[in-house]
Amino acid sequence: MKYFLAILIIIISACTCNKNNKQAGTEGERKIDTCDSTHIITYQQATDYMALLLAHSPLCRRAKTIAFGGYLDSMLFFSHSMVEVPAYKFFPCYDNDSVYLAFEEIDRYKCEDTACGPDDDKYLRRSSNTFKFDRDVDYESIQNFLESQSGDTGMVSDTIKGSDVRKYAKEFYDEYDTNNVVNHMTLCGAFSKKEVDSLLRQEYPKGTRLCKGLRYFFGYDMKRNGNKLRLILIGVKPNGENLLRYSDGREALMFEKNWPPDFH
Repeated sequence: MKYFLAILIIIISACTCNKNNKQAGTEGERKIDTCDSTHIITYQQATDYMALLLAHSPLCRRAKTIAFGGYLDSMLFFSHSMVEVPAYKFFPCYDNDSVYLAFEEIDRYKCEDTACGPDDDKYLRRSSNTFKFDRDVDYESIQNFLESQSGDTGMVSDTIKGSDVRKYAKEFYDEYDTNNVVNHMTLCGAFSKKEVDSLLRQEYPKGTRLCKGLRYFFGYDMKRNGNKLRLILIGVKPNGENLLRYSDGREALMFEKNWPPDFH
């Protein structure tokens, strides 16, 4: 009860982006960050993280004017390597009032591998299609946004040099960590290849492939002492809609960012 009241007070006092913000209840407990744990979250938890992000005025303004998230086509995850990689490392980048996600394959996925920056001469893949949050800031509007979202899902094969990723990831950090609003967030995070594949290969009924890509959304986790800005992945159907539920009513897979290493 104390936790619920604390969240409610913070949301009411913090969100000047819209005064009609409503608190979302959190269902279930997610796992603490470990390298080997998957971070499957429920639809309720995903919308909770988004609601908490929009409850912070600076982050709310950025979600409405810069980006709330973006799209990554499944073909971007096609590997040219002869050896299967265990994970992908993601870097949110801020470049001239635009936000996008760059990512690279990594050959190690262990807690002690904390280096965050890519090699300067390496080329990373990046998203091009981004979107803003264009609704009132209340819980029902967030759900309506997710359930009605469609839009461009064309495959855009953009790349960015590692040295530029370092630069623009740092600029994202500086832009989004103003006055420590996200409590010293890290500059990158990783999802295992198994997690990404499980999103892209969802089938229901058996043999019917449901996803042609995925969308990432920014969220906020108040339970953390640091690194509160989160990255949420949701599958995208061929018609551009978010895959939130299967035809039998069961919730589809959703993940939030795990293993956030320090920047070196």
